[in-house]
Amino acid sequence: MPSGIPAKDETTGAWAPFKVPAFRALWTAVFFSNLGIWSQQVGAAWAMTSLAPSPDMVALVQAATSLPPLLLSLLAGALSDIFDRRLVFVVGQSIVLSAAAMLSFVTYEGWLGPWNLLGLTVVIGIGSAIRQPAFQASIGDLVPRPLLPSAVAANSLGFNMARSVGPAIGGFLVALGGSAAAFLFNALSNIGIIAVMILQRRSAPVRAPDAGANLWRAMGDGARYFAGSVVMRAIMTRVVLYGFGGSATWALLPLIAKHDLQGSSVTLGLLVGALGFGAVIAATLMPNIRQRIGIRKMIAYAWLLFACASITLSFLHRLEWLLPALVLGGMAWLTVLSTLNTSIQMAAPSWVRGRALSIYLTGLFGGLSLGSWLWGEAAARIGTPTALLCAGVFMAVACAGTARLPIPDQFLDA
Repeated sequence: MPSGIPAKDETTGAWAPFKVPAFRALWTAVFFSNLGIWSQQVGAAWAMTSLAPSPDMVALVQAATSLPPLLLSLLAGALSDIFDRRLVFVVGQSIVLSAAAMLSFVTYEGWLGPWNLLGLTVVIGIGSAIRQPAFQASIGDLVPRPLLPSAVAANSLGFNMARSVGPAIGGFLVALGGSAAAFLFNALSNIGIIAVMILQRRSAPVRAPDAGANLWRAMGDGARYFAGSVVMRAIMTRVVLYGFGGSATWALLPLIAKHDLQGSSVTLGLLVGALGFGAVIAATLMPNIRQRIGIRKMIAYAWLLFACASITLSFLHRLEWLLPALVLGGMAWLTVLSTLNTSIQMAAPSWVRGRALSIYLTGLFGGLSLGSWLWGEAAARIGTPTALLCAGVFMAVACAGTARLPIPDQFLDA
């Protein structure tokens, strides 16, 4: 069990994981890295609205971010299970830093076009795909099991605190220095997390008894474990459908900011920031809500709330009305994905946790990638408002269809 952990009677509540020094240090470093990620996304999305303003091209920015995790997550999960997770994380983070720095340089020199923007965004996504399973699995290594739900929620809290502030930072940087400034900020924000991971105590590889060091066999073992688990398949079904429907909001927000609201990059930052602010609120409320109404109802209500937020975006066209709707949407987004992520970590044994999480991420980013592309195509043909309305209706139907799928017993007992 990790050193410096709180006593058993102190393991309840949203803030208990921060009493673990290693978790606290990693959380802080990742928070600053996430500020850069969200600044980067605002810069890239806004740049595309100028380079190629059609809805399908703007939506491809989100798809380019999501596609690499879809293709590489299982490989990255196997790497995180059979090698030192710290090393895997540092390699992925270094790729992100290098690609963000290159993107800033290309933009500053005036060489940025829609396709090299998408290409370097894909490279950043590759780095993210490599690091993400290692980071997610490391949470279970840093804190004791009773703290895991709160630790996952705290990780989501940090991510969404950055999402509430980072887009605003990105919007102001774009307004002051162009997209190159936002890309450079992302590159610099990765330095701290790399330093923290290098300085942390080396973690021992966690291997299955028969996996050895064979990467391809490890990937196959992980896929077979996931396919043989009813609970894992249920979680995957939920996350694919939720990511597919919810991707419309994320992919089409730049068009709402620029065309519907006649706004600037700062407007886009405020819209994305409102989603992040709602997620911060949800992270603090989730433990109490889970105790009051249970896991199943919490997922269902939050899922429907995000569907309503998507529908609201389709007919409200004033910033002061959209921001409260997006705050509620952010609360819903965090609640569903954090709960499904925790379900994976509670259900999967340690030896396969990285691969289980990687398959979960494959489902999430698969839904996001496919959805971003299809909703962008739909917006180009039937208009952004109608596409958002269709996405909201889809989410409501998908919620009803998945309501009775199983939840891990370990989560229900937590």
